[in-house]
Amino acid sequence: MEYEGWLKSLKAGDTVVLEKFGWGYDILEERTVSKITQKGFIKVDTFLFDSKTGACRGPHDVNILDPKDEDTINRLREWEKEKYIMTIMGKMRDIVDITYEQAVEINKILENSK
Repeated sequence: MEYEGWLKSLKAGDTVVLEKFGWGYDILEERTVSKITQKGFIKVDTFLFDSKTGACRGPHDVNILDPKDEDTINRLREWEKEKYIMTIMGKMRDIVDITYEQAVEINKILENSK
């Protein structure tokens, strides 16, 4: 990815994707650039990124990604899918008051996901 051109074009209000590294997984989140500092740093949430290299200032394991980059789009969609799956699995434990018809429909959806 060519950082410099893309990063230099950012301004307050632009959307970016932050990649945060967790315990065994990455978190991808769309965020908004809050400002460009006088020294040229890109401020997103509490993070400052170098506008030449994309490096995050300070002891943070965070990358700034172009939301229009095809790889970023695919990774963001995959992350969103994982969040949906985790939500569904959490709700599956709580399903008790559904009708037979609803159970059949849920089963059809799950069978088609293989």
